[in-house]
Amino acid sequence: VALVAGAVLVQLGRLQNLGDLEEETEPDERETKLRARLASGWAALGTSNFAEAERHFRAAEKLEPEHFDALSGLYQIHKLRPDSEQWLAITEKLLSLPCDEPGRCRQQYNVLREARSLQPELSLSENTRCRLAINLAGIGAFNDADGLLGEDDAQSTEPALRRQALEALAELCRRQGDQSRTAHYLTRAEKLAG
Repeated sequence: VALVAGAVLVQLGRLQNLGDLEEETEPDERETKLRARLASGWAALGTSNFAEAERHFRAAEKLEPEHFDALSGLYQIHKLRPDSEQWLAITEKLLSLPCDEPGRCRQQYNVLREARSLQPELSLSENTRCRLAINLAGIGAFNDADGLLGEDDAQSTEPALRRQALEALAELCRRQGDQSRTAHYLTRAEKLAG
């Protein structure tokens, strides 16, 4: 089975010319190109061909700039240099994406934990911290979501987004039956609304 899987990955890595088609495409054609680029990117990454993998992931990102899998692939490549500006930009973009499914939110959570281990002084923008706190609250990661926000609401440069994050934490606390914390986060959110 492993031999077959390896052969499939090698074959996928040979799909190099699929992205050389025109940029403007029909939705189905665009989706096909995107999937081919992603498959080729992951296959190249699986064989440690980082330049080829990046080429495919960048092409996928060009087709869909906020595609989670394309950004995840770029993150995997650039995490080898966690002190680079490129790694920080990719990490920031990946962590700021909205999540509409718990699996993606858990992947973001894992990226956050890994990024913090690679770069202990990781500094994210308030926009990213708020968006990520909303996503983490959705999967029950209370401590991490709360830690991303801190307590200094008055200094917020993103009051509307911060309010949404506080409301997401309040909802998590409500689901957990913690009325005191629910009231705390709702009070903080209301102060930002005023």
